[in-house]
Amino acid sequence: MYRFIARATFGCLISSTAGATSTPSVDLYVDQYFTQTPVEAFTDFVDADGAYAFQQRVNNAFKARGHKTIGYKLALTGKPRLFGAPDPLHGHLFDFMLRKNHARISAKRFVKPLLELELAYQFKTDFLPPFTTQKLASAISSVAPAIELADLVFKHPKQLSWQQVAASGTGARRLIIGEARPFTSVNLNNQQAEARWNGEPYTRGYSHNVMGDQQLALIFLAQSLHRQGQKIKAGDWVITGAMNKMLPARPGNYRVDFGTLGELEFNLTP
Repeated sequence: MYRFIARATFGCLISSTAGATSTPSVDLYVDQYFTQTPVEAFTDFVDADGAYAFQQRVNNAFKARGHKTIGYKLALTGKPRLFGAPDPLHGHLFDFMLRKNHARISAKRFVKPLLELELAYQFKTDFLPPFTTQKLASAISSVAPAIELADLVFKHPKQLSWQQVAASGTGARRLIIGEARPFTSVNLNNQQAEARWNGEPYTRGYSHNVMGDQQLALIFLAQSLHRQGQKIKAGDWVITGAMNKMLPARPGNYRVDFGTLGELEFNLTP
């Protein structure tokens, strides 16, 4: 059932015709992001450095508009990895993205909304090298169930490269974080979540789908940020990537059962 939905809906998601491409300025891209205007594929990012430099300029533009960062997200942490990405990608999370449990969220605020079931971690201290599992355990205060409603903002998804996805901030748009539990009380790689849409099974995810190990995913993020002169700071939230297959989110009621971590619910309105 779940596999059929994933194949059918993802096929609809990426089907498109080729079109002209151009790289927008940062200001144009940010305007398109906030007006939910489909974006032409970027053309001038040939490596990770260029892609993440553009992403950082986008982040600075968000901050210039008064928005604050609340942490980071990982993307493409499962296999097979989409868009030819050699490794997972990362982006920033901002305060305007955060919503409460039982939220009503408008589909009009997206270009192509995607449903991702995730785990969220909050840090109580800066996570600094050397990046070990022992230091990680002492840096994290809590873990919580999370739903990311990412957004595939591009007009022509078939044209995308991983560099373009990284440049766009990996699709961050909306985030719901549930009740936090002490980090040491949760078996991180033995969690599962089941989402129901209007009462019907929609998708299921498993925490071990994220790079095979949640802690390794967090360490990978910290190492990647360190190479770019950034770090996970005290108070930051980090989501480690989708435990389920990427699926479009259709308007309706969603209830997600995270087992011992509790339930999250939201309504996506037309």
